[in-house]
Amino acid sequence: MAAKVGIEDVRACLGHYPALGEIASVAPPRQSEWHGHNTVFRAVCEAGVFYLKVLTTHPQLSTEEHYEFQDWAMAHFRAIGVQTPVALRNVQGNRLTLCAGYPAVLSVEVAGDEFHEEVLAEQESAGRTLGEFHRRAATSTPRGRSAFRPLGGYLLQDRSQLDGLPDIPERVAILEAADMLLGRSHRIAQELGACGFDTLPHTVVHTDFVGSHLRVCGDRVCGVLDFEYACFEARILDLGRSLTQLFCVGREAEEDGPARTRAFLRGYNSAGWPLEERELAAFPLAVKTYDFEVVTFPIHQMIETGRPYPIPDLDRLFGYWMMRVNWWEQHGAEVAEQLMRLAGRRECSHEAV
Repeated sequence: MAAKVGIEDVRACLGHYPALGEIASVAPPRQSEWHGHNTVFRAVCEAGVFYLKVLTTHPQLSTEEHYEFQDWAMAHFRAIGVQTPVALRNVQGNRLTLCAGYPAVLSVEVAGDEFHEEVLAEQESAGRTLGEFHRRAATSTPRGRSAFRPLGGYLLQDRSQLDGLPDIPERVAILEAADMLLGRSHRIAQELGACGFDTLPHTVVHTDFVGSHLRVCGDRVCGVLDFEYACFEARILDLGRSLTQLFCVGREAEEDGPARTRAFLRGYNSAGWPLEERELAAFPLAVKTYDFEVVTFPIHQMIETGRPYPIPDLDRLFGYWMMRVNWWEQHGAEVAEQLMRLAGRRECSHEAV
């Protein structure tokens, strides 16, 4: 669980940004935001409304270089008129400021209304916005470097890696699951190689382009939040994460999933860099690999740092996320076929996704 950070800690941190002026109020995070993720405070100041994100989840990966990369990625959204939470520099000229011992970033509030997954015009705008971002970023030279590895970088290679786990309460359960985790890792690695995943079109991906991170003005996406997991990757991963988390496809898709999917893909392909059939075929593998690495990522972090990693609920980590992995193994081929129909690659005979 993310550590709790006090209001006074936040006020002290904000003192490193004298341009804010007088601080009128600091609102603590909602209760749900204390659990297993970074801790975000809303500050009303003389200069406006700001958000301070205290990076309590993986502070060791939060570096100036990573935030330079994020800033560069955000610039491609701003170039098409979409607001982003650019990290402000403190009085020392840095993007990161310590808050209760954790690195923290401050940004101006991004305006706009909540995104509605059921509104097809908003889905189409989301697809177009992501497509334009991908197209622009693909031909630009990056600044900084993402702290996160490409897909497949957090698979487990051999059992001896697990010898590096620190002495934590979850150690026994992780070791008991070792054969399953290693077997899945090896199988997924073979699948990534067999489909030529590294040869698919790559660009900068947001990785968390989901409804809670989108803001709209009317039916147009006008703001994108949370670039924490941005990296250079096959763009189909961004499509996979978006379409599953916008409840378009997958085991949690809504009844109108096909219509949502068609609208999103229509918007994406209108941005001038349409998806290829081989990318749509790799869609289920991209999502399955990501879901599996949600499980193995914290294990890697503990092995590499020798320190505990905040795992709010190990049963959920193994249960819920492995259930998602299993779903994609069972239904992936069907979903890929249906995506091709909805994208207009093949004649449509049915639309259930």
